[in-house]
Amino acid sequence: MSFYRTYAPPSMVIVNFDVAISPEVIKNFMQQWHHKTYETTVVHPTTGHGAALIRLGLVHVQQEQLKQSSLPRALKALFKISTEPHVIDCFDVSHKQGRNIVGSCVRFVDGQPDKKNFRHFIMKTVDHNDDYACLREIVTRRYKNRSELPDVVLIDGGKGQLSAVADLVCDTEIVSLAKREETIFSCHMPQGKKLNPKNFADQVVIALRDYAHHFAISFHRSRERSAKN
Repeated sequence: MSFYRTYAPPSMVIVNFDVAISPEVIKNFMQQWHHKTYETTVVHPTTGHGAALIRLGLVHVQQEQLKQSSLPRALKALFKISTEPHVIDCFDVSHKQGRNIVGSCVRFVDGQPDKKNFRHFIMKTVDHNDDYACLREIVTRRYKNRSELPDVVLIDGGKGQLSAVADLVCDTEIVSLAKREETIFSCHMPQGKKLNPKNFADQVVIALRDYAHHFAISFHRSRERSAKN
């Protein structure tokens, strides 16, 4: 019911459990909530093609769970660090020709976004186009409380961005990710290492960087709209 408040239902939903709510109630809700002319049927097949689809779905779920459970180990190898990282923060800066400069920090825990620990920043000490200074400000502000340090800090940028903040988070690992060739840099990889978008751990790192980037851009655009109004 919660899922289909947001997403339009198909004509048939296949489940692998007994639905506690009356099928008629579910059918009426889906049809009326989305103003659909067709009805949605919820079925729990135990034989035939429907049951085969359920088994296939379970295989995909198990594969995804296996990838998720092995992610910290894969990230440890990718970053060439001594411990398995579970908590990763990623920082990015957004502006338009040095105007309305904002920053973002998003946190992923075991590959999943931890939205209660997302942060937006409006620059207080930088009023011009200087990504290095902006990154130093938002990283410093984010970790005023040193107990909030993650296992890894990921910076959207290359060697320069990495060097700009390296001395601010000495108590944790820090990595940067350059967009052009999707290359990561750190003290363990000073010459860089190009990511492979076919590897799950590499995909997660790229997704985390993209998430932080879009989070910053969305905030910047909202501030620009507010300024115009």
